[in-house]
Amino acid sequence: MPIFIVVATRKGKSPSFVEAIKRENIKYHELKDDTWLLSYKGTTRELADLLGIREGDTGPGIVCLIESYSGRLPRDAWEWLKIYEGANE
Repeated sequence: MPIFIVVATRKGKSPSFVEAIKRENIKYHELKDDTWLLSYKGTTRELADLLGIREGDTGPGIVCLIESYSGRLPRDAWEWLKIYEGANE
């Protein structure tokens, strides 16, 4: 399943993003208050529409498809990626 990173660009917490993610029953991992990894079978545009980003319902943000990655994250983030990167739903 494709993995996306969603970043809310409004300063401070963005509870509306979390509500939208949970409402749509999307598998996610919160990296910090305004950044999430999401497992979603669709395009970046479809995900942005689904979360209300393009219409402004949840505030400003960006959705990016992750095709490869490298870096340092907490162990739980790596475990989440390992589980959901190859998930077939």
